[in-house]
Amino acid sequence: MAGLEEMFARVDASLRLHGYRVERIRYPDDPMRRSIDIVAVGGDGRTLLVKIVHDSSDLSASELKELQACSRVLRGRGLIVAEKDEGVEIDPIVAHEKMGLYTVSVEGLEAALTESIYVIRRQGNYYMYVNGGKLREKRLEKGYSLGDVASMISTSRRSVYMYEQGGSMVSLRVALKLMELFSEDIFKPIDILSPVQQEEHKQQRKKPKSKLASILYAAGYDVAETRHVPPSALAADARDRVVVVAERKRSDDIERRVEESERVAKRIEAIVVSVGSEATRRIAGKYDVYTVSSYDELAELIMELKRSSVNEPAQPPEEEPGGEGSST
Repeated sequence: MAGLEEMFARVDASLRLHGYRVERIRYPDDPMRRSIDIVAVGGDGRTLLVKIVHDSSDLSASELKELQACSRVLRGRGLIVAEKDEGVEIDPIVAHEKMGLYTVSVEGLEAALTESIYVIRRQGNYYMYVNGGKLREKRLEKGYSLGDVASMISTSRRSVYMYEQGGSMVSLRVALKLMELFSEDIFKPIDILSPVQQEEHKQQRKKPKSKLASILYAAGYDVAETRHVPPSALAADARDRVVVVAERKRSDDIERRVEESERVAKRIEAIVVSVGSEATRRIAGKYDVYTVSSYDELAELIMELKRSSVNEPAQPPEEEPGGEGSST
């Protein structure tokens, strides 16, 4: 079994080879306490949030939900890279799907980057995606009617018609029968790295309960609150992205959290706002971030940034090394 550091190195190398700009998250120190290990942005702006683990079943429900929420807010794709899924070795051409997230092996990530994932495992069953146009072309070449194919693969004529019209997922049982008749050319690779569709984002945007998230939500942002990565919340709308770092009550290394949040924010083109005490503001002032002392000040700052972004994207003010950021 490969060590996590080896897996990190291989994932990093694969992403960079395919043109992604990569930032690794190292806080918290224990990788089993993080929901995201790598943030990668492609040349086309596609954002991947990657969690690396030996077995995907080691991830808690809250970590999975956080990864899903962050990828939703950033209009990206959450991805888990693991050797196993619930003890089952992951095949390089198979992606396991759960809670809207895909799990692939390290080799599977390379396959995804080269559009070579052909099988999805969902709720214990396997599926492949039919290329409708190719299926129709092959069927006509062989002189088969829709009914002929339906009879040979033990399904309905209407099902075969639907396969040809738009393409669709079929069970592995049906896929193997179609493969015997027409070859593997009638199947499409499955793009597991594409962003979640905008319609899905709208359906999942719910009014939050906490004060921090409520402030961001009221300003028109989609929001993900976080506990397993350095920021306290991620927020985004059609124009802007905001990363908020608020003080936490227990064992809070605020400087590392601000530093990592700033580094990742530059990669995803977001601004960073730190919320906290005077000591926290002094620490955060060493970085290229906004600083405020309270959630009320945060609300004022967010509205100011929203107003300014109507004309041009807001940017943190230029600071001399060691100086404090803006408080309003």
